[in-house]
Amino acid sequence: FTIAGHGTVVTGSVLAGRAKVGDELGIEPGSMRVRVRSLQNHGQPVEEIQRGQRAAVNLAGVHHLQLGLGHELATPGHLVPARRLSVRMNLLPSAPRPLKNRARVRLHVGTAELMAQVVLLDRDQLAPGDWAPVQMFLSQPAMTTWNQPFVLRSESPVVTIGGGQVLDPDAPKLPRREPSVLERLADLWSDDVIQRASAALWFAGWRPRQPEDLARTAGVDDVDGVCRELIDRGDLVQVAVSPSRTICVHRLVLDELSRRVETVLIRMHEQYPLQSRLDRSRLASRFAYLGSDALMGMLLKRMADAGRITLTERGVALAGHGPQLSPKDRKLIEQIVEL
Repeated sequence: FTIAGHGTVVTGSVLAGRAKVGDELGIEPGSMRVRVRSLQNHGQPVEEIQRGQRAAVNLAGVHHLQLGLGHELATPGHLVPARRLSVRMNLLPSAPRPLKNRARVRLHVGTAELMAQVVLLDRDQLAPGDWAPVQMFLSQPAMTTWNQPFVLRSESPVVTIGGGQVLDPDAPKLPRREPSVLERLADLWSDDVIQRASAALWFAGWRPRQPEDLARTAGVDDVDGVCRELIDRGDLVQVAVSPSRTICVHRLVLDELSRRVETVLIRMHEQYPLQSRLDRSRLASRFAYLGSDALMGMLLKRMADAGRITLTERGVALAGHGPQLSPKDRKLIEQIVEL
């Protein structure tokens, strides 16, 4: 709403962190930047608000008609709008029927109400009273954080049928009935913060994520300490993508990328059998989806150090792989030897 002479005011509960007068904040979805003009708590002016408090926030830089249910106020960059969530879901014992895979439901999370399709990751239907790991495909982007609760209602009639907690607020599409995926989802529900952070980074894959994202994706408070522990354990590998920027990638993600590189190299050796070294730029073009030349370079160096490939400034080859004659050439060689 608006107040004459003051402009836009938003109200709600502070779920995490703190804000003070003069702070720059962001509103999602929409990537709107705003500034805090003034704050109130229970009708009294204050200089700062923090977790657990009710707050009225007077904002500069946005018109009240731009805002509505589902918008959230946070530190810029903290919340990421996403249309796919991995969650831990419970179907109430009072639900009228089992929930089938790919059923449509109404999702209530934060102040948003969205239509969603449910993909059951470990079964074909969820019985009343049971829990299950689930992916939810949303009709519109939602902003969530790890462990955020949600409520489910049926599409029609509109009755409450269940709820749960968010495990991954910006999830990749996951295969069903995959043991390694189900194991990592279980890790995201662990009380062990190190285990949760390791799983969150595994699901992040090679997507550009910063260590501070672990506060949103795994509920980590001491981000620096947790990252040091993961690096010491060997779970986490740091990659310098620029002189001023470093990303963190899970060791198992790098192992999977290494296997993909080997598969591509096998195909390239078959395509160019007489070349002892393959063009590095041609190989890198097959992995443009990584979005980082530095990550590809580090991956190749890691494979070379492990003896899996041979590497030069411009060339790359599988270890022990030299020029190969074609069947026609081998037949010609046999004829020459016979003569």
